[in-house]
Amino acid sequence: MHKNWIVPLIVWCSTGCTHQENKTTTEVGAVSDSLFREVAFHDLPAQWDSVLRRVHVPGMVVGVVRGGELYVLPIGFRDAALSRPMTSTTPFYIASVTKVFTAQAVLQLAELGDLDLDAPVKKYLPRLQLQDTALTRTITVRDLLAHRKGLKHWPITLGEAYTGQMTEDRFYRLLPEATISGDFGYSNLHYTLLGRVIEAVTGTTWKEY
Repeated sequence: MHKNWIVPLIVWCSTGCTHQENKTTTEVGAVSDSLFREVAFHDLPAQWDSVLRRVHVPGMVVGVVRGGELYVLPIGFRDAALSRPMTSTTPFYIASVTKVFTAQAVLQLAELGDLDLDAPVKKYLPRLQLQDTALTRTITVRDLLAHRKGLKHWPITLGEAYTGQMTEDRFYRLLPEATISGDFGYSNLHYTLLGRVIEAVTGTTWKEY
């Protein structure tokens, strides 16, 4: 039995862009688009193209992994004004889609026995220090995965996600100032901590892993 994993549809649009009619591309470069010509899939590209035109989004790239093979279908334009088509190598700003990758990496390491989801984060990050000293000792990897503790710190998020001006020393200096709601609260901070756990366990960077 084959299992299909469909990666998120990544959509790019800039202000003022409009999708141009009848200009859908199927260029795929080094990967194949043959999957999308199979009976089970062949109607989908036209449907996706129709939706893009309806919502005024110029283009996207669809990726499907099946049986270890990657199939990619670019649709529409990366630059509608200049009719530059989307390609299989068009870069995207994917924002919090990186949380999916981070969670997957953590679960892979747990499955391999290299990481315990219910272990205190401090086991992997000795420099961890929150304003709540008890929580510093007890917050777990699973808590971070599920955003259970509501840790938030805008200057850290600004430095990591938007400016890139965040060193490890600065991160751990600011961390004790993070607010803690004590219950569910979606935030980047849970996952940037998880990224550091991955690095501590693997001895490599999050990006390389």
